[in-house]
Amino acid sequence: MPLALLALASLPALAAIYWLRNRYRRHTVSSLMLWQDTLQSKEGGTRINRLQTPLLFLIELAVLAILAFAATGPRFLSATTHLPLKVVLDDSYSMRATVGGAAAAAGDVSAKLTARDRAIKAIDAELRGGTYAVQFVLAGREPRVLGEPVRDVAEAMRQLDGWRCGSSESDLERAIAVASELGGARSRVLVITDRKPDTEPKAGLVEWRAFGVPTANVAFVGATRSRQPDRQRCLFEIANLSATATKAELVIEKVADGAAESSGAGVIERKTVELDANATRNVFIDLKPDAPAVRARLTGDALPVDNDVLLLRPIDRPVRVHVNIADQALAAQVNRALDAVDNVTRSETSAELLLTDGSSIRATDPRLWAVRFTVEPDAVPYLGPFVIDYNHPLTDGLALRGAIWGAGKTQDLPGRPLVTAGNVTLISDVEQAEGRHDLRIRFTPGSSTVQDTPNWPVLMWNLVQWRASHTPGPRDANVKLGDDAAIALDPRTESVTVTRPDGAVEKMPAGAERLLIPADQPGVWRVVTNKGDYAYAVNTMHRNESDLRDLASGDWGSWAESDKFRWEYRNIAWVLALIAVTLLVTHMALISRSTGKGVTNL
Repeated sequence: MPLALLALASLPALAAIYWLRNRYRRHTVSSLMLWQDTLQSKEGGTRINRLQTPLLFLIELAVLAILAFAATGPRFLSATTHLPLKVVLDDSYSMRATVGGAAAAAGDVSAKLTARDRAIKAIDAELRGGTYAVQFVLAGREPRVLGEPVRDVAEAMRQLDGWRCGSSESDLERAIAVASELGGARSRVLVITDRKPDTEPKAGLVEWRAFGVPTANVAFVGATRSRQPDRQRCLFEIANLSATATKAELVIEKVADGAAESSGAGVIERKTVELDANATRNVFIDLKPDAPAVRARLTGDALPVDNDVLLLRPIDRPVRVHVNIADQALAAQVNRALDAVDNVTRSETSAELLLTDGSSIRATDPRLWAVRFTVEPDAVPYLGPFVIDYNHPLTDGLALRGAIWGAGKTQDLPGRPLVTAGNVTLISDVEQAEGRHDLRIRFTPGSSTVQDTPNWPVLMWNLVQWRASHTPGPRDANVKLGDDAAIALDPRTESVTVTRPDGAVEKMPAGAERLLIPADQPGVWRVVTNKGDYAYAVNTMHRNESDLRDLASGDWGSWAESDKFRWEYRNIAWVLALIAVTLLVTHMALISRSTGKGVTNL
């Protein structure tokens, strides 16, 4: 313990005794008779003499120093094991921010380093300064282990090539929990990030090191592209994440769909956007209906990744619908509602959605969904209460309170009940093995008022959009970083290959009805199947992660404060005690020898 070092105060005390004691000289005399009445000399004195350093003094000094050091509990590192170390790496894209500003413009190399660059240097120094078995855990939306534990420093640094800092967020708490679980109670945890901890790490198990630098930033925090009847409209949401007003140069240009870079030849608009402190501004542009992809760029700042947005053309998902309903009243109501849905095309030969009141349906094409209406002459009006399964996409937004639904009295319909009146099922869904859906709807217009309420067009709209969502390809052409890209697959799909923006290629299973691919990298993604090729863009648009004002640098927590790592060291206090005992025995032997010689009588 450090307090034990107070025992070192005995060393100057011992020296003081030797400084202040009287000096003696040996005399050979014939008799002590004449000295019997002489007063005994004092062992000490007040006169300071030149320090005498006999061997006994040096031994006493060494014994006191050794005992004081032994009381501190000295230990040395055991050479038999490598110390387990788990390094939690903040994988969010704010780690790619630089200091920037005037320092970078003036050529200051350190101002161009990202937090990740500075962290890698610190990790290298830590690994070379100790003997570790190190393993890395990436802290993104979900914790992910970067590789197996390694003891070689060069190999560990090569693993850091997989640390790309592209996530929209970093769940450090979950990553620390994963690292602690992997390492157990005897593992050190080192957290590398660009922000200070919410609470000080406790018990010395975690060291938290931040390498961020607070700075201002201008970023895209939102962007959409929608299809209008006669045009397309793009919205760009730009935020000034600083406490002072600023200006940003905005360039919007046309690019070939899926292009990774723009030549700059197709500039649509170039303007200076003035932003007040902490303000957000929306910029709209209109495009022709057949306009290609559009890229928007802001002038460079500390974080380039949120200064670029690529918007592909909205995915056109027309649904081919065939209405084959004999009941004229019902057919009129269905056709009127379908005419209000903009992505419906009529087709008899290659329909994807069949609406009929026939008694039987033969569907050999797995892409054909069928809706069979049952019009019953003995229908009675149901006023409710209606039980609606709102977990189904067909029922989204339905509110049947106050409406009258005419149907027969038969209780059961095959499949999953979606809407019921008491114990009478009104709508049910039967999902076939190949992914096709057969819907049953018991509805008699003459006994109903549902067709005269907003519920009727809502029902038809839900039906068409639900079928459109199963059209092969991405659900959305433009996806936000951190979300999941939903890819609907043709039932006959045999192979799926996904190419990421960085060029990495991954084979995906083809047996599912749809794929959910984590959008964890900005850029253009490509999905190739034996039934079609698709592309979608992922953009970085997260206000919290782009706000760099709370970044920080510093160290929190210390492994030295933990008693859990004492097993790594061997206590050598007993060795020091043994040396001190040996010196004391030598000291006693020298004193005995000196006393034995005594004073010589002649």
